[in-house]
Amino acid sequence: MHKQQKARDHFTRDFLNQDDHDPGLYDLLFNNDRCPADRIANAIADFVLAR
Repeated sequence: MHKQQKARDHFTRDFLNQDDHDPGLYDLLFNNDRCPADRIANAIADFVLAR
């Protein structure tokens, strides 16, 4: 898991010249330790449909 995350981070920095840990890059952020997957899915669907 950690190796895969490092690969994603490296790609984002090299290819997109962005820090994917910057919350300013995202419209929505979820802590999946505190929010169940179905609630996250519903929030994303509501967000997309409202646009």
